[in-house]
Parts: sequence; structure tokens; C-alpha cells
Amino acid sequence: MKLLLVLFLFLSISSLCFAQSMAELNPGFEDRLIDSFRGRNVKDNEYKDTSNPFVLFHFSDIHGDKVELQRYVEFLGVYGKYFDDAICTGDLVPGAADQGFDFWGEVKGAEKILFVTGNHDFLRTMEGWEWWTNRLNKKEIWDQYFAKYIKNWNVTYKEGNTYYYKDYPRKKMRLIGLDCALQNEENEEQYNWFKDALTGALENDYAVIVAYHYNPRNAVQIKCNFTDFDHYDSLGSYDDMRLYNKIVEVFKAGGGKFICWLGGHTHWEQFAYNKDFPGQLYYSIDATNREQCMMYSNITRRDGHRSQDLANAMVVDTSTETIKLIRIGANENSYLVQRNGIVINYKTFEVMSQF
Repeated sequence: MKLLLVLFLFLSISSLCFAQSMAELNPGFEDRLIDSFRGRNVKDNEYKDTSNPFVLFHFSDIHGDKVELQRYVEFLGVYGKYFDDAICTGDLVPGAADQGFDFWGEVKGAEKILFVTGNHDFLRTMEGWEWWTNRLNKKEIWDQYFAKYIKNWNVTYKEGNTYYYKDYPRKKMRLIGLDCALQNEENEEQYNWFKDALTGALENDYAVIVAYHYNPRNAVQIKCNFTDFDHYDSLGSYDDMRLYNKIVEVFKAGGGKFICWLGGHTHWEQFAYNKDFPGQLYYSIDATNREQCMMYSNITRRDGHRSQDLANAMVVDTSTETIKLIRIGANENSYLVQRNGIVINYKTFEVMSQF
């Protein structure tokens, strides 16, 4: 009888533990986020509460993990007042498009979360892994992913186009979402649209973040706690991304304020830049999918513990020219490297703080 009572108590405590929300597993998050709004102004060299940073909830490579999506929606229900938006930078489906995208619609509140496509999203089936032939076309991508959700995002887009931008006038920020799945003429249309989107940002004096699933092929890693140095660029971008890089170079040469490329894809952490475009910062976040994260990176994920979740609060402060990442969830890899947060200058790539 005593044994049964002990077992009952153990199971009860375990179930309570595993039911802990992301907010409960991230004590102090709110204080840390509020503290991140303070910094030294570049122009007047005085400390002050900058109070007007752009704050983004960012995750990537969810690969059909409905449990995590539900937890993120619940987390935003608690802390959403601090975030300007939330985005998933690709690889929405488990492995290929034919496995479906129904799970997103089954989570109430997920319809407000922005996303861009990843390479698994345009792969038609897992059979053969023929990335360049076994793939959805633009219309199919629109029908499966965007048609139902993009109208909820308050973004600027054209019906049938799988790319968009969203302005945050009070923050002087433009977030651009690009489709990595397009080829040939459709890709050329996106290039031209991208040029116009950057021109519009320049005219309005908006800083720009570009969400794009891939990261640089010719990567130069930036040494910091948010870069995994046992992985490099073997799963980096394809050559056609260089055309987008060139468009950004023109934007910057004209006085445009470019913050960074924001993505995922590699299932490990990476701050880097392309050696051919050294002024363009990239950040790729590890996979939010628990199983796939453990398959490819060196982070162990455990349900009911902080490591169950993996996302960032990304605080962009143009007055201090900094990106501040605050980790929500998994914050330690197998080398015991802590990833609680980092502050990096997005123009000079100087790592100002990491902890």
C-alpha cells in the first residue's frame, strides 16, 4: 500500500512538472527583457531607456511539432505585449509537403504567427529527395501555406505571391519575408520585388530585417556563444542567394539600414557572414522541433524542463546599433556552453556581451 502511495505521489509530481508552461520554465525572462531596452545611445553617448526597440519572437524548423507551437502561442499569450511580432523562418512540415500542414490550423492563435518557407516545405515527397525536381511550384506553395494565413498578418503582399513585407512605423522597421522555394522566372520576379521593397524602406528611413530560411554557403563564423563551431556551412545557401546579397549591397550603399538575415535550416546556432559580402550579418537559430534538434545539434531536449522549448526574443535597437538575443528555453549545449543571451553590434559584428 505504501509503495502504491509513493508511486502515486511520484506520478502526480511528474505530471505537474511536465505540465509546466514556458513562462514557468523561464523565470526572470520579463525582467531581463525589460532591462534589454536600456542602452547607450550612439549619437549622444549617454545611457538612457531607449524604450522603442523592435522586439521579435523568433523560432525555426518546427517540422510539425504541434506541442511546441501550442506552447509558443501560450507563451505569447503571457508576454505578447512586449513583442511586435512572431515569426517561424521555415521548415514547417515534418519532412515534406505531402505530410500536410494541418497542425498549424489546429492551434488557435497560430494563425497570427508569420512564417516563410523552408526547403522541406517545397519538397513534394520524401521519396528520392530530389530537391530540384520533386518540388511544389509557386501556386502549390501559396495554396498549401499562405492562402489561409497571410490575410491575418497585416502584411503588404500580392495575391498569389509567397513573399511579403510588414512595416512597423513606430519602430521605423521593415520585416521582409522571402520565399526560398522559387526558381527561374518566379525567382526573378521576387528579385525585382525585393529591390522595390528595399527602395521603399530607404525612402521611409526604415531599417530592414530579412527572413530567409537559408544561411550563407561561404560562411565566416563569428566567435560567440550563439555559434556552434563543430558545424560549418555544409548546409548553407544555394548560389542564387548571391543575387539577393547584391541587392542588399546596393541598398546599403545608398544609405539603407540593414540589420541582418534571419533564418534556420542548419539545426544549429550560427552568427556568421558571407565572406563575399562581409557587411551582411546572418543569424540562424537551432531547430525548435525537439526530435530533429537532438538529431543534428548538440543540445539535449527534455520535456518538462527548460530545454523542452527553443526560441528567442530578438531585441533590435537602432539607436545603439545592437541585436540583443534572449534565449527562451534550451540554453546549454553538450559542451556546457551557456546561451542565455548575447548583445552584438549588427554593423561591426562586435560581441558586446554574452552570458
